[in-house]
Amino acid sequence: MLKIADLKVGDRDTLIILKIKEVDLKFGQSGEYADIKAVDGVQQVNLKYWNINDEVKSKLIISKIYNFKVNVKEYKGSRQLEVKELEKVNLSEEEIKSLEILPPIDLDKIRTSLLEYINQIENKDLFQITKTLFEENQEEFFNHQAAISMHHAYKGGLAYHTLCMLDIANIYIKVYEFLSKDLIYSGIILHDLGKIHELTTGDNVEYTMKGSLVGHISIVYKMIVKVVEKLKIDDNILITKLEHVILAHHGKLEYGSPILPQTPEALVVYFIDNCDAKMGALIKAKDSAGDSKKTERINALDNKSFYV
Repeated sequence: MLKIADLKVGDRDTLIILKIKEVDLKFGQSGEYADIKAVDGVQQVNLKYWNINDEVKSKLIISKIYNFKVNVKEYKGSRQLEVKELEKVNLSEEEIKSLEILPPIDLDKIRTSLLEYINQIENKDLFQITKTLFEENQEEFFNHQAAISMHHAYKGGLAYHTLCMLDIANIYIKVYEFLSKDLIYSGIILHDLGKIHELTTGDNVEYTMKGSLVGHISIVYKMIVKVVEKLKIDDNILITKLEHVILAHHGKLEYGSPILPQTPEALVVYFIDNCDAKMGALIKAKDSAGDSKKTERINALDNKSFYV
């Protein structure tokens, strides 16, 4: 089966089987068109469908699978896929499942690695809090994306993003020996846990009402407060510092954190989260670029294009 990576600038009327993930209808100088995001089971690609009519719009449904007839062009140094036609396709259940993007590491291996990190938390209170919340919510945790579309936007993406952050954290901990490993590990494992209540799952991921009105930072803060009470842990400075890591991990008030980082561990978790999220967005754009030397503009990176 042809994959996105096989498409090259100059290809014409090429058929490729893709699953629609997002559709954005827009108006241009020549009429209405659609920006489409679709996946092939390995990566995601952006497509343009120019001059669409009502019949075409009726087919542009999230999770629908078609044989896309495309022309591959170069536009401002980036590869651009233009849809000419959508053809129906009959696939087996196994073939349909193969069109889903998953983390580059098997989910069972991610689970094992995360448990190993939890078991390295030496402080009893932080260990109990982290282990309890992880075990109580792990089914949903491994089923969720890390974001709707910006980064790690696939099933298991939340878990993979968390593991990547922990691996990056080890460098900081090794170089800056005064940092609390326990606070950083616990803060990273829990920092986005509230997203299991902020986002839905499935083909059309969107914000829940709770996610829109409360947000994942406040949600996980409340989860920590409740588990501390449940475990009958006396409030102490480490608990306060963990709560601070959670509340400050977006780094800036305008990014959704109710408070700015004021401990070294909170600052490091913010740096790492920001780094891995932006690298995730860059990797997605790089994969979509195919044989082009330049990505499309990336919203998460100041709407810049990157040479890859």
